[in-house]
Amino acid sequence: LNGRGTIQIAKGKAWGLALDALTLPLKIENYVVKIPNFELSARGQRSVLNAQISPNQDYQIDFQSEPMRLGELALAFGMTNLPLDANLVVKVAGQGRMSAPRVDMSVDFSNVIYAGKPLQDARLTGAYRNNVLQVEGMGFDNTFQIQGGLKTTPGNPYQFSVRSTGLDLTPFLQIATNSKRDDLAGTVDLAQRRGTVSLA
Repeated sequence: LNGRGTIQIAKGKAWGLALDALTLPLKIENYVVKIPNFELSARGQRSVLNAQISPNQDYQIDFQSEPMRLGELALAFGMTNLPLDANLVVKVAGQGRMSAPRVDMSVDFSNVIYAGKPLQDARLTGAYRNNVLQVEGMGFDNTFQIQGGLKTTPGNPYQFSVRSTGLDLTPFLQIATNSKRDDLAGTVDLAQRRGTVSLA
C-alpha cells in the first residue's frame, strides 16, 4: 500500500495548547505510515515533527523546535501575567515499539527574564520509560534544580522536588503542574509537590 495526502487543521489543541492553523502531511510507503516535516506553531512559535510507524507497531519520532518564546507559549496555554520569559529550544527523539515507547527529550532555556531581571541559562532533560516521564534540570547559575516524574496512567499522578536559592517558586511550579492555583507559591530552599494533573 502506497499513497500520500495532507490534512488541514484550522483550529487545533494539544494538551491545552492552542495551535495555529496546520497542514499535516501523510505518506504511506509499503504500509509504513510517515509524517514528514510536519510544521507546528502556536502564536508563531515554530517546530517540526518527523515520525513514522510500521505495520508491526515499530515507530520513530523526531521533534525539534526553533528558538521559541516561553511567554508566547504561556499565552497559548491560557496563562497570563507570567513573570517568567525565555528563549527555549525543545528536542524530542524516540524509537521502539508502540506498546513500550521510549522517548528522550531536552529543553534549553536562554535569555531568561524573571520578574524583569535576567537570569543565567538553564537546561531540562527527560526520559519517558514504562509510562513515566522522569525529568531533571538545573540552571540560573545553579540557583535552581528540579527533579520529578509524571505518570501517564489514570489521573496522571506527578511528584516534583524543586530546590531554589532566593527565587520565588510560583511560576516554575505553575509550569510544572500546568496550574494557576494560588496555593502554588513560596520562596524556599526545597519544595515538594505531589498530586494529579489533567492532560486533556
